[in-house]
Amino acid sequence: MIAAVFNSMRSILIYILFIFALSSCAEQCEKNCLPPPSQNGSHKLGFFLNNKTWVPKDKGFHKEFELPQPTIGEDGLVKISATRVDDENYCRNWFCIEVQNPDMKTGVFPISNETCKNAYQTYYYGKNKDKASLTYDIIQTEKNEIEFTKFDLDENIIAGNFSFTAVSNLSDTIRISQGRFDLKLKE
Repeated sequence: MIAAVFNSMRSILIYILFIFALSSCAEQCEKNCLPPPSQNGSHKLGFFLNNKTWVPKDKGFHKEFELPQPTIGEDGLVKISATRVDDENYCRNWFCIEVQNPDMKTGVFPISNETCKNAYQTYYYGKNKDKASLTYDIIQTEKNEIEFTKFDLDENIIAGNFSFTAVSNLSDTIRISQGRFDLKLKE
């Protein structure tokens, strides 16, 4: 009888711990999850910036900050950019990478910023307006690449992964990892 009560209490305790673990994961996921990998034109982008989740977020005050924004030039220059407003720290972060893909195909390509002056930037406003802006250049000696897993101009969808390392004008280094995108090109 005592064994049955003990087993019953143990089962209840295991169930409670399981529920607690699930709710804990869900809360963590809201703060540390990237968009799921996809190739259907869901128009999502995200990455880890020094192991913290970064996804675009903008209030839509300025048309030029529509998010995310992929473009393809006639010469095959693929540009992916996005912004994120951080009201808590009174700053706007801008992300921009480019790659030459003249054949417009899937594969791995080195990031080669040509028209994006910086791969990542932070501009401060409000009570932080006197802080120096940060501009990050890609460190060319590191592995910095985009892998296109889908490049479909009939459906206007590009999807893939990216990673890079960059250093700021104040010698601060950032690591962008596990970047992923599934973007719909403007028609």
